[in-house]
Order: sequence, then structure tokens, then C-alpha cells
Amino acid sequence: MASKPNRRITKKTSPKKVAKAKKKDKSKKEGSNAKSAYHYFLTSQRKDVLSRADIEDTPLNFERSAKAVAAAWQGLSKIQREPFERCAALDRTRRDLGKMKGAKLKVSNELTGLVKAAVEALAQTPSADSCSAGRKAAEDVVASLEALDSRLCNAGRAAAAAGLRNGASGVMLAAGAVGPAVGGRLTAIIRKWSSAPAPKRKAPKQAQQPPPKSAASQASPGPGSGDGESTLEGDYLRSRVVGMLMRTAGQKLGKAHLETCRRIEASLYHKFGQNLKEYRQRARSLSVNLSKAENRLLEKVCEGSLQPSELAGLTGEDLAPEAVRIAREMERQRHFREEVHLTAAHPKTKHELFVRRRDSDERCLLLQGMNWMFLFTSSEPSPQAQVCEGAHSLPASLLAATSIELIRSSRFIALLASSACR
Repeated sequence: MASKPNRRITKKTSPKKVAKAKKKDKSKKEGSNAKSAYHYFLTSQRKDVLSRADIEDTPLNFERSAKAVAAAWQGLSKIQREPFERCAALDRTRRDLGKMKGAKLKVSNELTGLVKAAVEALAQTPSADSCSAGRKAAEDVVASLEALDSRLCNAGRAAAAAGLRNGASGVMLAAGAVGPAVGGRLTAIIRKWSSAPAPKRKAPKQAQQPPPKSAASQASPGPGSGDGESTLEGDYLRSRVVGMLMRTAGQKLGKAHLETCRRIEASLYHKFGQNLKEYRQRARSLSVNLSKAENRLLEKVCEGSLQPSELAGLTGEDLAPEAVRIAREMERQRHFREEVHLTAAHPKTKHELFVRRRDSDERCLLLQGMNWMFLFTSSEPSPQAQVCEGAHSLPASLLAATSIELIRSSRFIALLASSACR
């Protein structure tokens, strides 16, 4: 009986190496384990704990370091552990998304619930101050959603977005919690899934065919043909407006004020929701004006001195800060005075000024002559002559030769008449 040839054992074919390779493949197939809350505490707080305990982070002090970190973890309260628990929940979501393969992608209920749980976990992402590893955990979840999108068909995408039809505000909260870069990737995925066409249901074979529709019924669209898309677009736009107002409130007041922003958006949609284009322009103008440092309208709404409906009805001119409105009003008045009321006429020439002065002198001379004429006939001067009294006086030769005969003479009367005609 022939014996089996001896197999040459090398480093690659050794039993230990083969066993390790099998375990490695098995772990890859099942997915990596989720990280615990203690792991995130150790990652983000290890240096601070060792610094407070005055322990040098070296391999020789490994045991002391481990005990110090464990003691610090045990000393945390439930509220202090909450940021690290949120990070652990994010990593568990990442693990579950990675396991969604093959037949699991066809189970719509499980897929819908998992995507909804992922969005809710992203909305609870801790800040960088409380846990520095929170943003990295959220980014891993969004990367898992992108990898899941590559494995889904249109029917799977529609099923994934089914749980978010009425929770668009939750998507915007999650996008605001993870930052603009990661939040943009998240909203792009949800938008792609929401726009995926739903699978068509096949009619039963034995079902009776409906009668043919008339021309009028075929011309009019069905009740759900365009309303669903417009409703989804309006909900998504409204959620974006709420998120935009929350970012403005967070940057300016230090707190998002979710309920206040929702009431402002509801008032804005009630006034301009019939025209989405005007609604979008009003919302953008409102957010830009409220974000200015000198504008206190948002603070008044949060304090209760200004109603959200009144804020939504303000125009762009009313939303501007008080200093800007005063400057605009002063500029408007200055332009009005310069262009309308105080427009300067063309300057007079020397000839025009001389002729005007000569005419004025002759009229005053005429009035003084009439006054002298009235003196010889009455004891009171004429009211016309009193106007020029003191402005110009008659020449000395005319005063010396003035008499009743001269005044009554036709020559003097002709002189007065010719001056009056001028």
C-alpha cells in the first residue's frame, strides 16, 4: 500500500498560520465588533487622566496607567458617561449597517428601521468638547450609509427612505450635529433615496380589468401622481429652512432653539407656502438678516417680545438692523433734497446780473416818484412806495427840482409810465 507523500510545512502552510487565516476571514465575514463606551473614554481622556494623576505614559507605567484610567471611568456619573455612550451607539449602528448584505437587503422593515435608527443616532452626536472621537464615529456611520447605497437597488433605496418620509426635520438635526462636511454627505444620500421610484406592484392575474378611462379622466392627473413629489420637496425644503434658522440661532445665541425656529418656519410657510420660490427667497433673506451681529430680532422672538408671525411678515427693509435703516433713510433724504428740491439753477452771466440790477433800480425810482406825487396830494405816503423806502433815494437834482408843476407835467408822467412798462 502506497504511503501518502509528506507535505512540506512552511511558514505559510503551517497549521497555526492556516488557523489564523480562517479566523481572520470569519471575522471579516461577520463584521467587526462595535466599540464600547469605555473605549471612547480611553481614546479621548487617557492623556488628561494621566496628566492629572502625574503618571508618565510609558510602557513601564502601563499597569499604573490602566488602573488610573479605570478608576477615572468608575468615578464618572451617568450624565458624564452619556457622550461616550452616544459614541458607542453610533459604532453599533455602523456595525449593523455593515452586516446588511444579501437577503437582508430585501427585508424592507428591517432596512427601514435600521436607517431610521442611524439618523436618530447621528442627531445625538456629542460635541467635540465632550468627546473628541464623536465626529469620527459619525463619519464612519455616514461612510457605512454610502457603502450601503452601493449595494441597494431602487426598491431598496425607496424602502430605506420610507421611515424618513415624515421625519425630514430629524435629518436636518443630524446634518447639523455632525458638521457641514459630513452633514452634506448625509443629506445627499437621503435625497437620493427619497427620489428613488417606488417598486410597482403587479396586478393579480385573475383580477378583472378596469374599464378604459375617458379622455377627460386621462387628461387630469391622478390624486397621487404629482402631489407626492411636491409634498416631499416641500417637506425637504421646510426642513432645510428649520436647520438654517437653527444654525443661525446656534451661532448667534449659543443655543439652537428648535421649537422657536419651527414656529418661525411655520409662520413663514403659512404666509408664503403657496409659492415655494418666494418662500425660499423669504427664508434666505430672513436667515441672512438675522445672522448679523447688530440685529436683535431673533433675541426678541426668543424672549417673547416679538411674535414669530410678525417676524415672518417683515420685509427685507424691516429686517435690516436699525443702524442700516437709519443710514438708508438719511441717504434717501439727501438724494431727494439734491435731486428734487434743491437742484441748483444755472449760474447767471454778468450781463444778466447787470440788467436785473438796472431794472430793480428803475422800479424803485418809479415807486419813489409815485410817493412824492402822493405827498403833494395827500398827507400819507403810498403803500407801494414804502416797500422801497430806504433802499434807494432820488438824486439830489431831482429832489431840488421836484414841484407840483414837474410832477403834474406830461414828461414826468411819461417817464413813470415807461418805467412801469419795463
